[in-house]
Amino acid sequence: METSQEDKNTAYIIDSNIYVYWNKLGGPKSYLGLPTVAAKNVQSGNLKGIQQNFQNGTVFYSSKTGTRAIRGAIKTQFEHYGLNKTGFPTSDETKSAANGV
Repeated sequence: METSQEDKNTAYIIDSNIYVYWNKLGGPKSYLGLPTVAAKNVQSGNLKGIQQNFQNGTVFYSSKTGTRAIRGAIKTQFEHYGLNKTGFPTSDETKSAANGV
């Protein structure tokens, strides 16, 4: 079992929907790295879901939007505005023509 770099003595359970997504990306070797906290229930309006933070991003799951990861500048802006203003991510990040996402 691998643990996060923040605390080698702590392992975090990954929500099953988030685990499938994370494992498909490569698990601990993916760009997300390891989980840093346990999954938690979150809500935006009437939509309930799950959030789990990893070393290099955050993964959200809801039955309406599916499982999606955010990171970098998008994650920073998302955290600034909060889930109630932004809602759950509805797609994965994709590269733009101008080298952005």
